[in-house]
Amino acid sequence: MRRKDALAPAALAVAVAVLHAPVLFGGGVYFHNDLTHISFPWRVLSTEFLQRGLYPHWNPYSYFGIPLWANMQTGTLHPFAALFHLFDYADALGWFLWLQQTTGAVFAYLWLRSRRASRPAAAAGAAVLSLGGFAVAYLQFPNMIGVVLHAPMLLLFAGRPALFAAAAAWALFAGYPPYWAFLIPACWVLGGRGSWKGTAGALALSAVLWIPGAQLAAVSARGERGLAQAERTGQSLRPYQLLGILHPEVARRWDFYRQTPRPYRQQVIWESPQGKKTFTFESRYVENMKDAGGIRYVPHRTLYLGVFAAGLALLGFLAAKRREKALYAAFILGAAILVLGRHTRLSEALWSSFLPLHYLRGPARFSFLFTLAAMPLAAAGVETLKGRLRWAAAAAVIVELTAYGVGFYPVILKSDYGKKGPLV
Repeated sequence: MRRKDALAPAALAVAVAVLHAPVLFGGGVYFHNDLTHISFPWRVLSTEFLQRGLYPHWNPYSYFGIPLWANMQTGTLHPFAALFHLFDYADALGWFLWLQQTTGAVFAYLWLRSRRASRPAAAAGAAVLSLGGFAVAYLQFPNMIGVVLHAPMLLLFAGRPALFAAAAAWALFAGYPPYWAFLIPACWVLGGRGSWKGTAGALALSAVLWIPGAQLAAVSARGERGLAQAERTGQSLRPYQLLGILHPEVARRWDFYRQTPRPYRQQVIWESPQGKKTFTFESRYVENMKDAGGIRYVPHRTLYLGVFAAGLALLGFLAAKRREKALYAAFILGAAILVLGRHTRLSEALWSSFLPLHYLRGPARFSFLFTLAAMPLAAAGVETLKGRLRWAAAAAVIVELTAYGVGFYPVILKSDYGKKGPLV
């Protein structure tokens, strides 16, 4: 990387640090959902095993004991997991997330530059990946965003099988195989070429993980009969929620005006010292976008690219050649059908008839596909501008996305993870 090229990745690294400032520098730690009841115990238990010189294959504390290594989601083999082995979980988590997003930004920048994008164009595209809604909203699932943030590596090394194999194995080690299975073909489509040798090499390098995982999956309830249709399509986006590509509040406002004419009867039930209490009332609005747990918006309904990045992506799409335009249109349409799940006939038919989807949960979770498409399109949109407007556009994307992400997740004190007694 040339010295001039270092400026944009450095700016993106700073922007990611601003997002996570409360946990990097403020004594706080993220705690929501999987971070506390899955990521924390898995990371700590794996570290304890390794510190004793033992193979972290078994979790004796859940039920009567369950496989640990074979669940393939602990991320123990990922290089960044070393942070959890060297520092307390609460101290390591913020820097782990920062490293994931910064690495994704750097490789996205390098990939776009390899496609002869200008520096501001590459910076804008990299910001879409590392600062966009998916990378922010899903930080309570570090293994999920970890897999997706490896996409630029796969795109950059598509023509070099050995490097592609290493990058793809690294992505699998991040710890979410369902995303990996989508990421490889998605990168083949967007990159314009695949690597069968590289994929085979990745499977060989990661066999120590996926072979035990496949054995566990084969005897699991999901592996034997799949998931029920209602369970696998439970987290589906409604068509209007695709407006959240601009910002979740756009979809929320649309939903508000769509619902306003119709009153809803709502019932709240709670336990009191006197027994079960019920309160019934009428409301003209049911909240579908805000998260009741304190997160700014529901993660699986958050897929924003920002107004500037979305506008640039549209410019890039319109400026693309006919063949590229058709490819991107098909890719985006396919992603839309996938994430809508049970809310349209076509998408519901896809989830009910396409056998591999019978083993996956949450159509909306695959909204990262929009981010992957927007990354090169936003860069192409910047290229349609001239002179200083390019840098202005890149700066606008970075500033807007950083502003959206600051404070998205609440934090608690790091000391809460170190005190004796129950964590929850």
